[in-house]
Amino acid sequence: MNQALQIAIYKIIFHIGYLWFQLAKTTPKYSYIAMRKLYYLTGGTFNAKQSECIANSSNSKINFNDSLFTKVFDIEENEINTALSEIKENGFYIFKNLLSNDVIKKLKDFALETPARLMPFEKEQFEKYNYQNPLAIKYQFSEKDLISNETIQQITLDKNLLKIAQDFLKPPPIIDLTTMWWSTSINKEANSKIAQMYHYDMDRLKFIKFFIYLTDVTPETGPHCYVKSSNGHLPKEIKTDGRYSDELIESIYGKENLLELCGKQGTLMAVDTSGIHKGKVLEHSDRLIFQIEFTNSLFGHNNDSIKGINYTPSFIEASKKHPSIYSRYI
Repeated sequence: MNQALQIAIYKIIFHIGYLWFQLAKTTPKYSYIAMRKLYYLTGGTFNAKQSECIANSSNSKINFNDSLFTKVFDIEENEINTALSEIKENGFYIFKNLLSNDVIKKLKDFALETPARLMPFEKEQFEKYNYQNPLAIKYQFSEKDLISNETIQQITLDKNLLKIAQDFLKPPPIIDLTTMWWSTSINKEANSKIAQMYHYDMDRLKFIKFFIYLTDVTPETGPHCYVKSSNGHLPKEIKTDGRYSDELIESIYGKENLLELCGKQGTLMAVDTSGIHKGKVLEHSDRLIFQIEFTNSLFGHNNDSIKGINYTPSFIEASKKHPSIYSRYI
């Protein structure tokens, strides 16, 4: 089957599924697969056009400057503009100011006191992290436990993150995911199941992720590796959806564009992970990272709604005033 015919068929499957999503708020599996295939078959242009349609269909823009929203991150207005420009051009931006020590401590305390799922084990097993005796390569916290945390709820209300997400996505942002995990140095070989080989993310049509390093991250302790300016489009050499070797990515993009994003604890990064990226294997110690993701539409991978949580009054108020942003939680 030639590529033009493949694209035509996958577009039909996508649009049928998108119509179903608008009615039922859930994405058919094959339509999700079609979206992923269309990303690499069209080099990213299909996703860009669909995202433009979503942006054009939304006439609303939220003002995040009112007292309803918090300011967890110290970001000035001019840096927001710089960040948006850098993300568009390079695929990422590292912010100047670090997260406060008080917030870092609260998140680290949570990460030491709360059981997390050991990965990449097939059977679910939850344990508290013990840096003296790590049991797995990755300790993944449940989203329900995370969003139950008051500090994390405050992060979801941060006006600066919301402004950047809105300006990048164009329609008001939707919180797609909050996640946090420990990475350990228990294994020295790259593990594809926990994203230690190059790949791109495509669970949504368009999205942006904010990462916070909660430990110091050096070249030896698992930096986020990103291929500069690989976001939003794919070269013809990438003809499949999956994991890619270091050698292939270097041959396509050049070694000078394969970056390791290091930083002290409290470092905040905005990353468009439709670009090629991976987590580097740790040589020693451990790494704790928090991530919040915003999207323009929940079409794609079906995440469960998070219910039965004791939310703070401010979180409840925000969700009532802007239900689309917090639709996965309330």
